[in-house]
Formats: sequence, structure tokens, C-alpha cells
Amino acid sequence: MHTKLLVFALSIPILFLGACSTDNQTTKVKETIQTNADSSDEQNNEQSVKISSEEGYIVRIFDSGKIWVIPEITKSEIAGKSEEEINKILNDKYEGKGFHFSVEDIDKEVLAALKVGQKVSVKFDIYGHSAPMNAHATEIKIIEE
Repeated sequence: MHTKLLVFALSIPILFLGACSTDNQTTKVKETIQTNADSSDEQNNEQSVKISSEEGYIVRIFDSGKIWVIPEITKSEIAGKSEEEINKILNDKYEGKGFHFSVEDIDKEVLAALKVGQKVSVKFDIYGHSAPMNAHATEIKIIEE
């Protein structure tokens, strides 16, 4: 009997709180949520078409049509090193750094000239945040062999 009375007594405040909410308040909350969602979509769309540029050294060329460029790495860290030595440096010091550029829209002659260790300037539009950042390359220039 005491348990039923306790449950009943605790249920009364919940009923009053539910009754205090009006349709007008609910509509305003829904409008605010939709406005925030629309604003977020606009920011994402603006960001995905923004053209940027970055300089760095190519540390890996993937068969999947991507290159990994790290602005922070120095030429001396990768020059004359084997692939295994470069992998160790990348894992120890540069994990998640730089950019993975998709290069499917880059001229085939430019792609054929790309090598690990070259300093490049890449124009790109960002389409995803990750570590390293994924971006779509729109232009690549070799700065230093």
C-alpha cells in the first residue's frame, strides 16, 4: 500500500510539468532545432567548396589515387631514407599529421612526375576532417625535387 501511494505521489509533479508545456513552446523549440541544423549544413557546404593551398613534402604515394603530404616534416628527415625508415618516422612523429590528397583530377603527366621526398604546393577543396585531413587536390605544383 505504501509503495502505491509513493508512486502516485511522485507521479503528480511529472503530470504538472507535462501540462505546463504548451504547443507554442514546442513549436519554438522545433524551429530553433531546424534553424541550427540549416545553419550547420550551410557552414559544411561553404567549407567543402573553399579552395585552399598547402606546401609540404610528399611522404607517401598510395596506389588508391592519394598522396600524403606533411607540411611540418623537413627534407632532412626523409632524404635518402628507405621506405621502412620513413614509415618509422611517420609512426613515431607524424601520425595523423598532414593531408591525404585525392589526385584523380590531376593531370597524368604531373602525377607521373610525383615522388616521395618532393616539396609540392597543392591547391585543394576540403571535404572531410580526419587525421590526416582528407582533401581533394585541384592543382599540384612541384616546388623542389
